This record gives sequence, structure tokens and C-alpha cells, in this order.
Amino acid sequence: MTTVPTTAETITIAETITIAETITTLEARLDAAATVPEKVKALNALVWEMRTENPQRALCLSQEAVSLARDAEDMPGLAPSLCLLGICASLLSMHQEAHQALAEGLARSRRTGDRCTEARCLHFIGVVHYFLAENGDASENIMASLRIREEQEDWEGMGAGFNILGNIRFALCDYGQALEWYARSLEARERAGDQTGIAASLGNIGNVYSERGDLAEALSFHQRSLDQSVRIGNTALELVQSGRRLC
Repeated sequence: MTTVPTTAETITIAETITIAETITTLEARLDAAATVPEKVKALNALVWEMRTENPQRALCLSQEAVSLARDAEDMPGLAPSLCLLGICASLLSMHQEAHQALAEGLARSRRTGDRCTEARCLHFIGVVHYFLAENGDASENIMASLRIREEQEDWEGMGAGFNILGNIRFALCDYGQALEWYARSLEARERAGDQTGIAASLGNIGNVYSERGDLAEALSFHQRSLDQSVRIGNTALELVQSGRRLC
């Protein structure tokens, strides 16, 4: 059975409630913003929270943030806005537009010394290349992002980066390297307390063992992923892992 790595973009029931509450709060902050930089910052926070639940609206809001920041010459706000625009475009499979926005966001973040945005732009440029099956460019950008995230001890970001590197090696049928990257992703996500990411990494490790024909280990990791998904109320991942468990 051919398996597909999990990217942990699914959202738990509890997270959905929290996101809805957070979005309401951020919309109120946006309404109360008195200056353009404050509005751009509020828009960016709102876009980040709703990017997976409503990427089309998030894309529109990110476009508004970019326009406002450009007109007001809000350089500290422009780089994150461009990065978020690229992320939303990527989620909507608008890969050319995503790469263009992320590349400009990367250049501007380097000029302003915004290392967090620089790392995020590099990561998502890598993701765009991964979706286009451009594995060399994907790996190069993810590794560059990881160097910054390791300096910042950003364990959640590192977990995401290691996971993409695992996906790349998995797609190339290099299961030994994929397993190493997924194991590092799991460790980083455990340190970050990224509960959804932990479930995804466990499932991805199970995928590797399945492809290698080690069905006992595959079953063990898929069962752990399923248990974790049930524990956090992640019905989407739970459904995926239940299907694998029954195969």
C-alpha cells in the first residue's frame, strides 16, 4: 500500500474553538487600530490565525496588509505581510504568486533584520518547491530556514522543517533518511508541545516502516498516532490513522 506523508495541517475540534475565539479578538483589535502600522500588525495576526480555516479570506486580508504597508512605507510590517501573502497563496495552490511574494518578503526581512520572518519565508519557499517536486531547491531553502530556527531555539518551526525534509526523502524512496528526519521532527515537536505535529510525525514514521515492509513497527506507530489524534480530538488525523490501522 502506497502511503502519503502527513503535513499536520489539520485542525482539532478544540483548536477550532480556540481559533474562532482568537479571530473574534483579533477582529476587534483590527477595528480599534488607530495607525497604519497597528492595522497592518493586526491584519497579519488575523491572517495567520485563519490561514488554514479560511485561506481565501486570509489571502484577501494579506493583500490588504501588503497594500497598506507599501503605501505607508511601513517596512517592518511589509516583510511579514508579504510572507503571509505567499503562505496563503501556497495554500490555494497559487505557487507562482506564492514564490513571488515570499521572495520579496525574504529580501525585505533581510534588509530590516527580521530573522523570524526570514526563517518563515525560507521555510515556505521550500514548501512551494516541494509541492512543485523541485526537491533540491526545497531542501536548500528548508535547511537555510532551519539554521535560523536552531539559533532561535524555535522547536515548533524546526519540527515543521524536519518534517518537510522527511517528506522529500520519502518521495524519493530514500526511507532511511526519511526516517531520520521524521524522528528529529518528532523530537522537536515533543519539545515544542506541538500535539497535532506529534500525531503527524508518528504517522509519517509509520508510513516509512510500512513502505519498508516492517508491518509490526508500522502498526505500532500508526496506533500511537491514532491514540494521540483521539487524545487531542483531531478527527481528520484520527480518520486517516484509523484507515491505516485497518489495512
